[in-house]
Order: sequence, then structure tokens, then C-alpha cells
Amino acid sequence: MAETVIVLSSEYPPWAGQKLYQLGYVNHVVKESYQQVSVTAEFRFVPWDTLKDELTDKEYDAVSFGLKLKGEHADEFLMTLPVMHEEVRFLTLAQHSLLKWNTFEDLKKYRIGATRGIPYMLGFWEAKEAGVLNVELAESDFENMNKLLLGTIDLFPMGKTVGGLQINRHLHQMRSQFKWVRKPLYKFAGHVYYPKEKPQSHLWLRLFNEGYRKLTKSGKLDMMKRHFLAGKYDHKEE
Repeated sequence: MAETVIVLSSEYPPWAGQKLYQLGYVNHVVKESYQQVSVTAEFRFVPWDTLKDELTDKEYDAVSFGLKLKGEHADEFLMTLPVMHEEVRFLTLAQHSLLKWNTFEDLKKYRIGATRGIPYMLGFWEAKEAGVLNVELAESDFENMNKLLLGTIDLFPMGKTVGGLQINRHLHQMRSQFKWVRKPLYKFAGHVYYPKEKPQSHLWLRLFNEGYRKLTKSGKLDMMKRHFLAGKYDHKEE
């Protein structure tokens, strides 16, 4: 058995990122779980919008954080139990009346910010291309939060956990100016995925689950979760 597992990941701070502590919380969980069974995890980062193409690369063993591998990919991968959960909602300003919406058509009158390279929910970018949604791009979530404060956009979709952490840490004095739209765009869970076509995938999955159980039993996973909530994973490594 090879002693190193090659893992693909995409950027989604603080869950995953090349410049974060331990490459982000999710990748740290993967690394530590495999260490429990004497396996080294080696990470390769690829952009969100090219990850689908990278999945044809024969040089990787797993995907730790990337596309929600559902729909057309559902039958191509084995996956672990969830290693994280997130809920994506629209962030807006507290001064705005409570927004109610059911379809993208209900959002036509709003200026919506989006972060370049993030896939968001099924149909989001298609609605933009069709002219249903008025979307303008920014390079980061933080840039979009500042655009909200400046009034150049009305709404911005992002993970509620990540957004809450960023507001509390970087815009603490302005946190009362933000609010979340009640209806979620979508909810998702992060898994580790293994391509079914590769003979070793069942073994890698079994070893991860074994290591994950050991990590949980040791209490270290709970400590990592506390560190995540305390902001340890949203900083660069020293």
C-alpha cells in the first residue's frame, strides 16, 4: 500500500485554503485522520472552475473540498460521512426590509454581489447569463461585504458560518449593520470523495474512516472545532 494519499482541494477559507493554518479546517481533518493510520496526505489545490476537468487526472486519490459531487458525478465517487456543514444565505444590510423570495425571478430588482470562481447553487450563473439576475463579481467575500456597506450592491450570497466569523473578526464594529435573509439558497455538507474507478479507493475510504474515528475518540477533533470557531484557521501559517 502506498504511504501517501494525493488529495485535491479548492479554496474556500477558512474551510480550505493554501495560505491558511494547516491548509484550512477540512484539510486539517483529512491530514490528521490519515496520520492516525500512518498515512501522509499530500494536497494539490485547483481552482473551483477547473476542478471538474482535474477529476480526469489519474494522479489524485481523493477530493477533500470542491464541487458538490452530485448529479452527473453521483455514481462516480465513494464518499465519507460529512466532515463539515454549511448553509448559504444572502447577506444584506439591517436597514433593508426583510426580503422574501422563492425563485430567482423574485430577485431581479436587486444588485447581487458574487465572488469570482465560487460555484454557488445550481442555476445561479445560468440565471445571470439569462439576464434574470443582476450579478457583479468581486475577487473576495470580504470585498463583497465592503460593497454592501458602501451600498453598491444589495445582496451577497455566502456561507453563514464563514460570513459570521469574518464579520465578527474583521468588521466587528459594523456587525450590527448586517443581517441574513431568512431563506437559505442551499445547504451543503463537505465530504471526502474517492473515484470508484480506482482500485485503491475503497482502501483509502476505509483508512480515512478508521483514522477519523480515532481522531474523534481522542478528543482532538473537538479541539480542532474549537480552534475553528476561535479563528485559528482563517490566518496564514507562520
